[in-house]
Amino acid sequence: MAEKFALAAGQETHRCFRLYLTVFRVSGIPLLFNKVPKLFNLYSTVAGLCFCVTFVSMVADIFMKTEGIERTMETVRTAFPMALALSVHIFLRFRCEEVGRVISFTESFTWEELPTKDPETGSLTMAGWIPRVQWFGKTFMQFAMILHCIITAIRIAVLDNRPLSYNAWYPFDTAVSPTYELVNLTQLFTALICDICVFGFNTFYAMLSCIACSQLEKLRANLLDIRQEFGTPAQDSGAETDTEEGRQVQTSQQVFCRMQEQLNDCVRHHQDILRYVRILEDTLNPIMAVIFFLTLCCLCFCAFSVITSSGNFLQMTQGVLLYFGILKDLAIYTFFANEVTNQAEKVRDGAWGCDWVGTPIAFQKCITTIISATNNEVTLTAGKFVPVRVRTMVNVRL
Repeated sequence: MAEKFALAAGQETHRCFRLYLTVFRVSGIPLLFNKVPKLFNLYSTVAGLCFCVTFVSMVADIFMKTEGIERTMETVRTAFPMALALSVHIFLRFRCEEVGRVISFTESFTWEELPTKDPETGSLTMAGWIPRVQWFGKTFMQFAMILHCIITAIRIAVLDNRPLSYNAWYPFDTAVSPTYELVNLTQLFTALICDICVFGFNTFYAMLSCIACSQLEKLRANLLDIRQEFGTPAQDSGAETDTEEGRQVQTSQQVFCRMQEQLNDCVRHHQDILRYVRILEDTLNPIMAVIFFLTLCCLCFCAFSVITSSGNFLQMTQGVLLYFGILKDLAIYTFFANEVTNQAEKVRDGAWGCDWVGTPIAFQKCITTIISATNNEVTLTAGKFVPVRVRTMVNVRL
């Protein structure tokens, strides 16, 4: 399973995806291991068990402790993001092989040599976004974990009866030591996994989309670089030169052969990109459908819980931060997936903009093939029925 694709992924792939390989392994997901150690399998089982037990205890709290609408909405507000994270964790755990296949496919692409800023507009290119997306992912995970620790410390300091990090019901007394400390430690570990699955997977998806976009930008630049540049062939000293017409015919044939080779490379590159996007779409569209559904539910319950917690500053602050945090995740998913569609459409402009006038019929047919391929919209979806686009995020917000 994971071992198979670890062998296919080289050192460069491990270097580029070091952040995500590290954090996913911390959450118990054996991604791109050469050989999964038995100790890690045990750790992965414990991590999954802690996550599931915490989530089930939170759901039980909703039904077992009906102390008021404010507490119930506080628990529900936290349970939905945790359900989202648990879905991502289960998906990555049992679809590890397919995710490794997506990562391994990037081995054939290079993007670090590409410019990070557009020479015309000065804006970031998609290749320039890749390191920034990784930085954002690392920062978001750190910020979320620090914020959780701060809120937990405030809860323990302000509330009575030794409260837990999350509202949860257990079939035993959690207020006595060392049970109280062990349960809080378990919930803290669960919070770490939750942050990784929400914020880590979010920017991981964005990075995979950026890689596709960077290759589409590279392809468009290569197409525009195809030019009919005529030069004078080198002649031996003292040798008689051919007629001007003979030299032009010879040079034209050389130029057209060079242009055809460049175009053939572009066609192969385009096919590799489309194959990569198809693999990315087929692998991640099921979990994206779950994420979109749970995100919509989470936004609704967060807004409602803030209203029901009116007057409780701590609960209102937690609800508002959670609302905008989930909205930020949705924005990242839709923005970078939307860029994949936009960059795929721009390839058509690159093919049309190359110097094809006056070229042989075979060359022009290849150009037509590329333009025809770009007429089929390249779209990443959630469950094959909802496009992951910016307009989708706007509809969810409304």
